[in-house]
Amino acid sequence: MSEDELQQDLIRLLNKYDSHRSNPATWENLSSDTKKQIKGIVGFKVKVNEVQASYKLSQNRSQIDYQNIIDELYKEERINSKQLADVMEKRKQNKCIGNIYL
Repeated sequence: MSEDELQQDLIRLLNKYDSHRSNPATWENLSSDTKKQIKGIVGFKVKVNEVQASYKLSQNRSQIDYQNIIDELYKEERINSKQLADVMEKRKQNKCIGNIYL
């Protein structure tokens, strides 16, 4: 993958996953020093033949961390984030041992 291809992929990823936040880390917002660090990234493409999923949702986090994740997901404008927060909230009620969520 060329540096230009890598940059375009990074721009797409940042726009997709960060642009909706109040203080987004988009390519345009990065400093020139940060952009220079692209030389330390090795980009590659992978053909996916199979997906094996695992149900995690921030397991092994403290109660405070887990709740902070839920709270931040609820603040986001995306419906998927709110749905994920709902699932985590329900899971929280059933999966806590001591201070750790399983």
